[in-house]
Order: sequence, then structure tokens, then C-alpha cells
Amino acid sequence: MNFKEQEKLLDIEWFEGPMMSLFLDKKGALFIYKWMDVTSDGHTWLVFRTTQDLLAAYVQQVISEKALILLAPDKSWYLVDINPELNFSNQRTLSTVELKKQALPETHTFFNEANCPEPAKLQAFMPQELIAA
Repeated sequence: MNFKEQEKLLDIEWFEGPMMSLFLDKKGALFIYKWMDVTSDGHTWLVFRTTQDLLAAYVQQVISEKALILLAPDKSWYLVDINPELNFSNQRTLSTVELKKQALPETHTFFNEANCPEPAKLQAFMPQELIAA
């Protein structure tokens, strides 16, 4: 995966910095970057693909963060380190077993609008028929 070809759209969750962010690649696929840990050189992020429908289900608290991660459409999850200069390193693909051991939340936490810096902007990425429901 070429992380450099993805554009950050917005932060989904913020607490003293981005905790979960939405990105778009050149093919129109949506990706979520979820903060995992701080390293000596920067931060480790879990990266996975998502869809508008899954994002809407998460924002509307129909599915948990854990489910959002597990339901990644291509069942591909990556851990990547990003330094302050936005250089990517230590990219590794996770199997489902590794994901559950290293990066999956233990509990089912749900979207909290109070932690979203731009909820109106986030709503713009959801299918209109799901917003109206």
C-alpha cells in the first residue's frame, strides 16, 4: 500500500491530537488511521479501509469501533509508524490473529460526537439515505 498517495480528509476523533482520521486514496477508497502508540520517532497507526456505509454505522453508533475495524472490506490491516515530518516506516500487514492480539480494542467503544472536532464535515461523507433514516 502506498500511504503517500492518500489525502487526509478530517479527524473523526481528537484528544490532544488526532486519534482517528479519515483519508481518501487516488482511487476513491476511504481509509481510517487509528492512533495506537507513541514511538521514539513518532507514532504508530493502525490503517484499514472502510466504506461510507460502515463509517455511517459507526457514527450513528450502530456498530462499535471494534466492529468497524473487523469489518474492513478487504480484511487488510496495517501498522505503520509516522514521524513528525510525515515519513512512513515499519509498515507491516496484520493477519486477523495479529490484529486481535496487537491492535484490536478489548471492549466495544462507540463514536462520541464530543470528541469529533468537525461533526458536520464528517456527516458529509455519509450516504444521504442513511443520514435521513
